[in-house]
Order: sequence, then C-alpha cells, then structure tokens
Amino acid sequence: MKEAISLFKIHKANSKAFADHDGGTIPFVSNGFANNGIVGFVESLPKDKVFDFYGICISAFCEATIQYPPFIARGNGGSGLSVLEPKEPMSKSELYWYASYLNQAVRWRYSFGRMLKRERLEKLQLPSPQTAIMPDFTTFVPNKPKNSKFMLGEIHWRRFKISELFNVERGGFHSLAHLTEGDVMTISRITENNGVAGYFEKPSKAQIYKIGDLTVSTLGGDAFIQTNTFMATDNVLILTPKKPIAIPIRLFVVYMLNRDKWRYSYGRQSYKTKFEQAELLLPVNDIGTIDESLIKSILEQTTYWHLIDKILKEN
Repeated sequence: MKEAISLFKIHKANSKAFADHDGGTIPFVSNGFANNGIVGFVESLPKDKVFDFYGICISAFCEATIQYPPFIARGNGGSGLSVLEPKEPMSKSELYWYASYLNQAVRWRYSFGRMLKRERLEKLQLPSPQTAIMPDFTTFVPNKPKNSKFMLGEIHWRRFKISELFNVERGGFHSLAHLTEGDVMTISRITENNGVAGYFEKPSKAQIYKIGDLTVSTLGGDAFIQTNTFMATDNVLILTPKKPIAIPIRLFVVYMLNRDKWRYSYGRQSYKTKFEQAELLLPVNDIGTIDESLIKSILEQTTYWHLIDKILKEN
C-alpha cells in the first residue's frame, strides 16, 4: 500500500462556476457520475485551470472519474474537485483501476459531513494494481476517434442569434385545465414525451403548427422537434424557420439548444424577447454559412441514426 501523494501529483481545480462560461469545446467536469461528471462544454475563462493530461478527477465525496485532456474541473466553492496526475507513466488501465478502487473501496467513507479534504486525500492508502487481477479496462471504454475530420477542434463554429434563423412566437392559450379531450397534439412546458401533454380540442385562439417546427419550454429551455401537427400553451416558444432548413439540420439545432438549456430555470425563464437574442453555436463552411453537409455527416455517424432517419422520412 502506498499513500496517494507518493503516486500522484494532486492539483486543486480552479475555475469559475459552470454557469459563468460560454459554450465551447472544453469538457467541464463537476461532481457525480452522470455523463462521466461532464456537465457541458465551455470556453475557458482567464483564471480557469485547464488540465492537459489524462487524470483522475475526484470530488469532495470521493467520486472518481477518468478525464481525457483538455478539461476543466469545477474549482469554485468549498467542495471543488481535485485532479490526480500520475507522477510516473501510468497506463489507462491502471488509471481506471485506481478510479474503480476509489469508487468501490473508499468512497463510502466520505459524505457532506466528512468531505475528502486534501490532507485526507494525500494520506489515502492505495494498493498497487500489480497485486490485483486487473482486466484491460480500456476495452470497456469507447475509443476517442483520431484524425477524424469531425473532431470538435477541427470544426469551424459560428454563433447565430436565434432570430437570424427562426421566427419565434408563444403558444396561443394558457391553461390545459379548461380544454376537452380531442385529437390535436398539444405541447406544454413538460420535459418528457417530447413535450406532449395530451390531445385536446383546439381553442379558438390557438394556432396549428407544422410538422418539423421546434418547441422550447420557457421554464427549463427544453427543446424538441415535433413530428406531428400541434398546438402549444403560452409557456412554450415555437420556432419556425425563416428560410428552408432540412429536418436533420433542425435536429442538430435541437441538440445544440438542449446543450445550453442549463441557462434557464424558474427564476430565469426563456421568454420570447430574451430567447430571440440568445445565440446558437453551429458549424459553418468557408463562406460562413451553416455547413449542412457536415452536420448530416455527423448525424449519420451517431448511434441509431438509421432508425431516426426512417421515422423522419415516414413523416
């Protein structure tokens, strides 16, 4: 058994809060295991510490994740992350082994009332992977593509105001409570089931929108593309393209909108005027227009795209 400080350089993360960052290409790592601890992709700020090595991010609650460079770890507040950098060359399998050991054998000791502070982290006793039966952990991890023209760093991005690409309007009525059941698909600000709250008869002031229009909840910024004609409550924004936009491109727009929905909440809702001025990050070609062929190529490489494409063509 060896102390952690003898095996790793222990770095204290330093960053502004995730919400203070603009969208970008650098993973921002926080507490927890969801999405390997990555809460989004950002542009670095001047005082952020950007790590450029394969390392273990470990939270104050001893949640350990493996991160690929470059990445930013949450460093604001009293429970910021620490980053372990091997002092000697270490294989990825060894890194995964240490992270697994921390999560399975050590994490139970720490909680909000007993956080893993630096002095405790330095003195953690860690066994050598050579003394254990160690599988090749990298076989369980997807390969990071190399020399791909679709690597994020090689894509040219441009910020578009929502109002450059879409007309934005609010739904035409407020409450579902006074509606009677019917056959018109109705979108509300709910976050599941593509925003569909049910099927109702159309109120006189409501408008029917087209297949392929986008809907965005004013509460949480949840964005969907609609595959049937629909009406919507007034806490939903409807985005209709100003110029023809292919359905696959609209799907990518939905993805990018949802990528930034963390900006919205009950106290900071995405009302129409504010949302029209919000910016959307999209790939562009050499003349600065949306690179539709690249977006389609990216989508075609994603898991289950053939099924999604089949559904879209049927509609």
